[in-house]
Amino acid sequence: LTIEGLVKTFSIDDAPLVAVDDVTFAISDRQCYGLLGPSGCGKSTILRCIAGLDRPDRGVIAIDHRVVSDSASGTFVPAYRRPIGMVFQTYALWPHLSVFENVAYPLRAHRAPKAEVADRVDNVLKTVGMGAAAHRAIRHLSGGQQQRVALARAIVHEPKLLLLDEPLSSLDSVLRKRMIDELSQLVRNAGVTALYVTHDQSEAFAFSDTIAVMQHGRIVQQGTPRQVYESPRTPFVGSFLGA
Repeated sequence: LTIEGLVKTFSIDDAPLVAVDDVTFAISDRQCYGLLGPSGCGKSTILRCIAGLDRPDRGVIAIDHRVVSDSASGTFVPAYRRPIGMVFQTYALWPHLSVFENVAYPLRAHRAPKAEVADRVDNVLKTVGMGAAAHRAIRHLSGGQQQRVALARAIVHEPKLLLLDEPLSSLDSVLRKRMIDELSQLVRNAGVTALYVTHDQSEAFAFSDTIAVMQHGRIVQQGTPRQVYESPRTPFVGSFLGA
C-alpha cells in the first residue's frame, strides 16, 4: 500500500473539518502496520478512503502497485473492485447464514466454481481454528469465534491488503487481551499485508511491525513499537503511549 498527500474534509454545520491532513505512508508486502491515535484523529477515515468507502479530496492511493484513487486524474476504483479484505468493528456477519456461508459469500459474489468455494472455505476455516464449526449458526458463537469467522471471510479470496477497523472493540477486556496475540499470529500465518486501526496502545504494540501515531489528522511519528515508545518525538506521543 502506498498513500501520498491524502486529504479528506467534511462539512460540519457548513464549516469545513479537515479529518485527514496531507498524510503520506507506505506498507511493505506482508507487513503489519498500525494506525494508532485517539478518537477523531482521522485514522478510520484513512481506512475508509483506502477501502473506497470515502472519496478523498486530494492524494493518491495505490494497492499492489495499482492506483485505485487519484484526485488529479479523477481515478476512483469502487470498493468492490479493490483487492482488499476488511474486518469491521461489529464483524458485520449475517446472522441467518452459517459459518460456512458467511465465509463463502465473497467467493460466491465473484462467481467462483462450487468445488473451489468448498475447498477454499474449508482451508481458511482450518487456518483460523474454526474448521469444526462450519455449519454452526452465527448466533451460537462466542465473540472470539465470531471474530475468527470475520477474519476468515476477509482473507478467503486472498486479498492483497487486509484492513482491520478496531476489530476487538466489541470484546470484553479479558478476551481482547487474549485475542490480539491470536489475531496477530493468524494474520501472519495467512501471509497478507495488513493495516490495523486502533486507539488501544497495547493492541497496536502487539500487532504491528510499524506504528504510525496520529493527532489532528496527521501522522506525528512513525517507527517500530520500541522506537515510538522509547523515543517519543512530541509531548503528545509520550503522554498518549502511557507510562
